Amino acid sequence: MSAQPKEPVKAASHDDLLASVRKLIDTEIRPFVQADGGDIELIGIEGHRVKLRLTGACETCPSSPFTLREGVEVRLRARVRTDLLVEEVK
Repeated sequence: MSAQPKEPVKAASHDDLLASVRKLIDTEIRPFVQADGGDIELIGIEGHRVKLRLTGACETCPSSPFTLREGVEVRLRARVRTDLLVEEVK
């Protein structure tokens, strides 16, 4: 995932936050995950924790924790809200 500098989205409410995270996943993250034979599913958001599930080839990939932490979480913090943490749901 190439990190292109873009303005962070200001998510005021929980619904706004959910919509912003879903949009970022759908447009910028999912295509890269699918290119590797997997997929990513937004389960929900609780407080500042974004709950995600990796499926397909990503389920058993030893690099999936790195992908979530260094790819997804870093991008969400840069583009949506700086206090977000990604939590994997099996």
